[in-house]
Amino acid sequence: MFTKRTRTKSVIGVTVEIHSTGSEGLCYYSAEPWFGWTTVKPLPVYEVPFYLQANQTNKLWFPGIQTGTTWKAKVECPVGGVDYCNPTY
Repeated sequence: MFTKRTRTKSVIGVTVEIHSTGSEGLCYYSAEPWFGWTTVKPLPVYEVPFYLQANQTNKLWFPGIQTGTTWKAKVECPVGGVDYCNPTY
């Protein structure tokens, strides 16, 4: 499945890195805010498509401001199945 999902913070957004340990194909990334925001609740993202090669890394960039929110994130791939994580951005 996936070894880890990491993030890179910047003033104008978040880069999510998805590392494959064998999963591949046309995959989808979804994330919903879970808890931790202090002002306005961030908007979710659903089924953002990206192509992942086996044993490679893919980066997805999302615009926005860092809020310290913990997210319910999911990656779905045709080879490798579904993986869940709870990153904080």
